[in-house]
Amino acid sequence: MARPLRLEYSGAFYHIIARGNEKKNIYRSDEDKRKFLFYLKEAHNRFNIVVHAYCLMDNHYHLILETPYPNLSRCMQFLNSSYTTYHNVKNKRVGHLFQGRYKAVIVEEDRYIQGLSRYIHLNPVRANKVEFPEKFRWSSYVYYITKKNPPAYLKVDFVLNFFNKNRTTYKKFVEEGIGKEEDIFSKIREGFILGNSGFIETLKAKYLVKPDRTEDLPDLRRLRKKYISSEKILKTLKTVYPDNENKRNKFAVYFMRKFTDKTLQDIVNVVYGRKKMSSSAISKIVSRIDAKRGNDNKFSEELLKIEKKIKNVNVKV
Repeated sequence: MARPLRLEYSGAFYHIIARGNEKKNIYRSDEDKRKFLFYLKEAHNRFNIVVHAYCLMDNHYHLILETPYPNLSRCMQFLNSSYTTYHNVKNKRVGHLFQGRYKAVIVEEDRYIQGLSRYIHLNPVRANKVEFPEKFRWSSYVYYITKKNPPAYLKVDFVLNFFNKNRTTYKKFVEEGIGKEEDIFSKIREGFILGNSGFIETLKAKYLVKPDRTEDLPDLRRLRKKYISSEKILKTLKTVYPDNENKRNKFAVYFMRKFTDKTLQDIVNVVYGRKKMSSSAISKIVSRIDAKRGNDNKFSEELLKIEKKIKNVNVKV
């Protein structure tokens, strides 16, 4: 069986999950969790990684990591092996502490990072450890909702920027997820990517171009999808909605996020030109269309027809 893919590149964002062997606890005390955070700080110092969120549960941990350099494997080997050595020596044990290899999901940061941070910060609530996430000591949440200075390795501004740096707004966003099912894993595509098809195509084009990389990786073979240019999307929508610029622009935003590799700011520039519009506003447009598509069958059919037209399928719209 092929091992999980480890795709590494500069500027990558990852959702990292590591679980205890046989689901056993990896932390037995607060001292253990403090020691793990010490090694996380050391990983930051040695490998220049940036932590955007963390949550240390008893038998597993979650991280959102950014790697300015393509060195995830080296960083994680240092982090997990250092902590394992500490844990084994302290508890006079030998053998593996973690369950196999850690799970590393590449994240399209400007599309999924908000929901992922909420998912991670609500872990203790879902596990009935606390009623509200701020009551849990071993996550990054307190640094998001208060002005308490975060440790050097933790960066909260990136996520907070999606909420106009308003901590109260972020807190409300997280609390809205309490009691709701939010299966972030169901959104993972191709087994190791949390992103849309345009993002996947970009990864394939930039980092997975060698044929021998895909021989034993079925996840990668599924990446062979057609790339659609922003010009084609704009041209198609102009024929469909020649007299409705507002609708045309919103749908252009939506389909560019779905089918191209453009960032939010790229889309602002292409669709709205010099008109002042924030990246977060673009993100909201996409979210609203996705939500309406899931609840309005007629609207969903309208979008499907446009998709087929964009992909050169002969249908009338």
